[in-house]
Amino acid sequence: MTSVAVKAINNCEKNFKVKVCSFVTDNTGNVKLMRKNLEELEELNIIQYGCNAHILNLLSHDLEIPNVQANILKIIKYFKNKHLPPAWYKKANGKKLISRVEVRWSTVAI
Repeated sequence: MTSVAVKAINNCEKNFKVKVCSFVTDNTGNVKLMRKNLEELEELNIIQYGCNAHILNLLSHDLEIPNVQANILKIIKYFKNKHLPPAWYKKANGKKLISRVEVRWSTVAI
């Protein structure tokens, strides 16, 4: 993966006449190793780091209040299964209620 990254960086600099200053990746183990390898290459002077959305998602799991998701789900179901509460919510300029889905990292924050 390191050689693929170096080749992509070099191609980008050559073809687009730019200087690559940073490299953002996923946070999987093999990619972390690639970032470490890139850091050790003296010919590259770039900052490389993992995806901030992924890091924040992992952090949100650490800060999550136990059983809060079950209570949030009850509230969402209440609003979905009644007539007046969603109308009141909409009239108050409420946005769509979203249940957290593991593959949607931002739903924890929303």
